Amino acid sequence: MATTLLPHSEPFAAEIWTDLIRRRAGLTIRESQRAIVAELLHARMQKRGATDPASYFAQLEAEATAGEEWTALVERLVSPETSFFRHPESFAAVGTRLLRELRQRPDAAGRSLSLLSAGCSTGQETYSLAMIAAAHAGDDFSVCGVDISRRAIAIARQARYAQRALFDVPAAYRRFVRLLPGTPDVEIDAALRARVRFVALDLQTACQVLPSCDVIFCQNVLIYFAPPAAASLLSQLASRLTLGGYLVPGPGEAPIALPGLDAVVIDGVRMFRRVGRTMSEVRS
Repeated sequence: MATTLLPHSEPFAAEIWTDLIRRRAGLTIRESQRAIVAELLHARMQKRGATDPASYFAQLEAEATAGEEWTALVERLVSPETSFFRHPESFAAVGTRLLRELRQRPDAAGRSLSLLSAGCSTGQETYSLAMIAAAHAGDDFSVCGVDISRRAIAIARQARYAQRALFDVPAAYRRFVRLLPGTPDVEIDAALRARVRFVALDLQTACQVLPSCDVIFCQNVLIYFAPPAAASLLSQLASRLTLGGYLVPGPGEAPIALPGLDAVVIDGVRMFRRVGRTMSEVRS
């Protein structure tokens, strides 16, 4: 008998649910995660007053990806865990090497740098990139954070965090964060926030609508995707890079090679530099 994904219900093959989640949200549910997802689905059914898993499945499949129930489910499938400067070596490489190189390109004159934080969660990674850019690229830059979770994006837009978050911010960048008097919180500097925007979208959709970027930071995102899907997503993200732009995945998160990209190691950080057409562009 097929594995049931919904407990305390009639048998309903796990593959049906995992395929729905993969098709609608691009997320891969591994065997080790199925029990957790089963409990989540059962909890959502109870909250909705549904007793029949087949009808709940039909509701999800019919509902738009921006629908209330589908959004609530996805919010709970993705982990919002993040922090400022989570992988310090990657941020240091962006600041000391990538931005300097990008500013020296022949086409850089009169054009601002654009950075993308893919899977930005509650915004700490995005603001970290903005601090780096402000320190190394002056005022001529913009940063966009994208995440599938609307709840996480709402927190990111508030730009307010617990004071303990300062422990992860290097001393050189703490000028971009201020204590809020009478509260246990800190707030991102208003001038820095003005150069940052957040968008609630899944990454596949974002790749279709967002403008080109010079740097794409994509860390702790690919863990949600099976290897073929991860490679496909990276190719789509790379298609949004300007020529000579950089894609910075998390340590050990990316394939060894991708069409249109040169794998490079800068200051010990493995990343990709765009040199030609990506597989996504070849197929289109």
